Order: sequence, then structure tokens, then C-alpha cells
Amino acid sequence: MSLLSTVRLLMLAIVLAVLPACSTTGTGSPRGKMVMSELYFGLSKPSGGTVSPREWEHFVEHEIAPRFPDGLTLIDGTGRWRTQNGVTVRENTKILRIVHPATADQHARIDALRKRYMELFGQELVLEVVTPVHAVF
Repeated sequence: MSLLSTVRLLMLAIVLAVLPACSTTGTGSPRGKMVMSELYFGLSKPSGGTVSPREWEHFVEHEIAPRFPDGLTLIDGTGRWRTQNGVTVRENTKILRIVHPATADQHARIDALRKRYMELFGQELVLEVVTPVHAVF
């Protein structure tokens, strides 16, 4: 098991351990356990160049939006991270925030989205941060 897989499993275990304390209500009715997933999509391509605005928008319309039709938030950012080879990369980043039920189906959608981005743009990883939340819709 890779270090990234181990870290992801540990994060999921922590989230599941603290979720019982979190619940969500809208108009007085419980919506179940909710989490906020943030995904960090680096725009630098390892082969050179960057993910263009057109490529990004196509990814949003054809990969992100169909998986999360109930809503999402996209944020522009900049970041730094160290590759497996020890090289520090500075790059523009797109941050995706989704507040969703803490279900296996939602986790599978997010995992498929991460893998698809890595596949399309040759990325080493897409960081996922999962936080329990109290959300009111």
C-alpha cells in the first residue's frame, strides 16, 4: 500500500470516528452525516505547460458537474508541494469544495474524479481533504 493510500485511509478513519457528533438540519429535518470534501487540482502538467482554461472548463462540465449535480464550489488558488523526486513545484491550483453526505457512493464519485484528472493530465496526485461539517441547506 502506498503512503498516499495509507494517509487517505487514515483520514477517512478519523472522519468516520468524529462524524457521530455531526449532523445536519435544513428545515427541521435531519439530512444525515455530512462532510466537506476539498480537492486540490494542480494545473501544471508534468510533461510541460499547464491545463488550459478550456481544458479545465471541459473537465468541470464533463467530469465534475455530472458527478455532483446538487452543487459545488470552485476556487482559484496557488500552491507549492514537493514531488516524489524531491522537487518543489509552485503552481496555480483549482480547489473544488463539495458538501455531501458521508456515504460510500459519494466517496467513490470523488475517488473516480481524482483518478480521472490524474489520468487526463498526467498528475502525480490530487489532494483530498475531508472535514466533518454541520450544514444547513
